[in-house]
Amino acid sequence: MGAIFAILGFLVFLVLILMAVIFWMVAVVAIGSFFVGGVVSVMLFGGGRDAFYIGGFLSAVIALVVLGVTSSRAADREQ
Repeated sequence: MGAIFAILGFLVFLVLILMAVIFWMVAVVAIGSFFVGGVVSVMLFGGGRDAFYIGGFLSAVIALVVLGVTSSRAADREQ
């Protein structure tokens, strides 16, 4: 199960690099949260790359969901 999240985390990391070219503001938030989540995951749970990618994947997904919800609410208020 951990290997699946590690692979997903690595794929999300590659997608985030691609997003940096197109949507740079969203990518900055997501890449920052990816690295912070990965480092915190390694510090808390130990391990190596797998823990980094798992923590980064979950952190980036949460950050993108929060960013999407807040931006859609802000767009609704403007209308």
